[in-house]
Amino acid sequence: MIENNYIEKSFQSFQQQDANKNLGVNIELAENLLKDCFDVLISLDLRPLLIFGSLLGYYRENGLIHHDLDMDIGIIGKDQMLKVKDAIDSGKFANKGIMAIPQRCFSLVRDGFYIDIYPFLQEGNDYVSQLGYPHYKLYQEEFPLQTIDFLDRKFYTIKDIEQYLIKRYGENWKTPIVNKGAKG
Repeated sequence: MIENNYIEKSFQSFQQQDANKNLGVNIELAENLLKDCFDVLISLDLRPLLIFGSLLGYYRENGLIHHDLDMDIGIIGKDQMLKVKDAIDSGKFANKGIMAIPQRCFSLVRDGFYIDIYPFLQEGNDYVSQLGYPHYKLYQEEFPLQTIDFLDRKFYTIKDIEQYLIKRYGENWKTPIVNKGAKG
């Protein structure tokens, strides 16, 4: 019961912050969530990838996007996916106050921010996300992966960040779009 109340309170906090995006958010809480999730994944010998809006923030703003309340990490392969599921089920994230969102496998929440961990499985030459829309893919040309320094951590990411951002967000990716969620 305590866990459900915590999740509900944290998700309500997320919804309140989402309604007040223009008022600003405590970005340090978001950074700490991302770092703590990263640390759990590394402790499992996984290779977390910075992707989507989190990668956009890293590259465009040298930090997280201040009006975005979610973060995105990718993992590749069925073994990594099963390790994350086991870590969620066994409480490795909960030990850091990070709770799973019911009915949203691989979505976590703390302090009004949430993080999606996208498991990508290989289909042909590409990798398709098992979370979210089926068009979330990593393409063969985005490999080999590179490492980047972000928030005092070494994240993996795709090889050509700028080309990825153009493909994902369009030629105008350098211009922030407030109140558009994952659109940057």
